[in-house]
Amino acid sequence: MKKRILFLALLAITFGASAQTMKVQSAYADWQNNRLRNAMTNIEEACAHEKTGLEAKTWYYAGAIYARVVEISQSEDKNDQKILKKQKITEPIAEIALKSQKALLKAIEIEKKNGTNEFISLANGTLNVVASYFSNETVNAFNAEKYEDAIKYAENAIESAKAANFKEALEQSKYVMALSYEVLKNNEKANELYRELVKENTKKPDVYIKIFAANQAEKQTDKAINVLKRGVKNLPDNPQLKALLGSTYLQAGQREEAEKVVQSLLALGEKKEVFNYVGDIYRDASEIAKAEEYYNKSLALDPAQSDAYFGLASTYFNKGIDVLKEADKVPLDDMTGAYDKLKNESFDYFKKAIPNYRKVLEVKPKDFQTLKALRNIYSLLNMKAEFQEIDALLKQQ
Repeated sequence: MKKRILFLALLAITFGASAQTMKVQSAYADWQNNRLRNAMTNIEEACAHEKTGLEAKTWYYAGAIYARVVEISQSEDKNDQKILKKQKITEPIAEIALKSQKALLKAIEIEKKNGTNEFISLANGTLNVVASYFSNETVNAFNAEKYEDAIKYAENAIESAKAANFKEALEQSKYVMALSYEVLKNNEKANELYRELVKENTKKPDVYIKIFAANQAEKQTDKAINVLKRGVKNLPDNPQLKALLGSTYLQAGQREEAEKVVQSLLALGEKKEVFNYVGDIYRDASEIAKAEEYYNKSLALDPAQSDAYFGLASTYFNKGIDVLKEADKVPLDDMTGAYDKLKNESFDYFKKAIPNYRKVLEVKPKDFQTLKALRNIYSLLNMKAEFQEIDALLKQQ
């Protein structure tokens, strides 16, 4: 009698395991035939079973089935939309994507533990679908100004992308995550991510600029230069990074290195943008004649632009401010006339800035920086009518 009971018990265990194996097979068949709701039901039971729940295949199928739902949910193909509609799936796609991610990572974990690799490459490939979904949702949430949601989506995208070595999704998600932290005023987190992107040789130039600015703010000039050098190495055709590097070299007194950067900039070709950037380098170094030379070269290529005119105007304005500061340092009891000489010199620079700022307004009539600079100049020069005109324009903004 006892043997009979034992036999029946073993039969029940065997039948139960066999039934779960059938669940896996049924889930696979349903998946292949787009019966996704059925596939999800079957594979979830198999994942919960004590035997099939230990198999990498079960978890891979689970991840792939969920990923298929995610994939067709994002498709614009009418046939895919019909398939999804038939499934009557009410669970949010984000939750299904997260299930897919967890299942695929579980499959990889089991394979590594068992020393096998039957499903690792398949799981990694499927993780690309999940990473793409979460990466896209990160961007969508950011664009909708839902920054906390963007960070959560990015965290999932990064986990999937790292596992699958999906560099594009990894970079995009980290970048938007950093932007979200920046908007939320968590600059520490933002800069941490930007620094990671720099180490990973990102192709996003503004990342290098942000870390450059952070290093400059901390008065770490050597680090600021190194970040820009890395950016220039990874983006050799980006003139903005080269221009910043050249200006920083000059500020650090490294004239020879700055001139090398200028030559590498000019090697990019006779383009107005290149000439403007070179002009910016010399403007920031207060080298008026050279700044004028390159801004005028830019204007010769495109007289209708505003950038070169703004460069010339800011060159004269900045120099005027510098000279005015020198005038303010002259002792009150000085009888040499040094104050009046410096004041008149600064005013001459302001007067030279005016027509160039006016040229900018012909192209950009509401440019805030230009209007603000002109208002300051008109105030200093006591040009009341012109001041009132510009002041009125600023108040409309």
